[in-house]
Amino acid sequence: AARYPYAPRVNPTSLSIAASSLAADGRPLHQRAGEEVRRKAERRQALRARVAAEEDATFTPAINPTSEALLAAAADADPPPPPWAPPAAGGGAGSAVTERLAAEAAALAERRARREEQREAEEAAACPFAPKLNEISVRLAEGSEGGGQPVLARIQAWSA
Repeated sequence: AARYPYAPRVNPTSLSIAASSLAADGRPLHQRAGEEVRRKAERRQALRARVAAEEDATFTPAINPTSEALLAAAADADPPPPPWAPPAAGGGAGSAVTERLAAEAAALAERRARREEQREAEEAAACPFAPKLNEISVRLAEGSEGGGQPVLARIQAWSA
């Protein structure tokens, strides 16, 4: 041992792999290669026989009783018409869809307007600035050309 001071540590997994490569009688793999090939062929043949025996078997699924009850209840109920189906009374094909889409668009526009108003109210509450205008400035603004119109409208009117 003094001659070779380095002693490598072998991983336990590597030790178990090396041990499994030896047969019970201690022979290495290269000496028993023929036996290993024969054993693999026997396992393969047994697997083929088992698969062949199962080919005739049929698969019969087991249905959950709760699922079966739900399916029966759904079959008894009238299914809702698909969205592309024409309405039951009058109207052209697809008018239900267009009416629904128009209603959704109107509701969306209303929600947007309410959110914008709420945002403006919150912004106004956060900004307490309120200018004090003197009476002369107010009268000048009212009497000016454009009569209190927004600046852009006055500029367009003046340049026309």
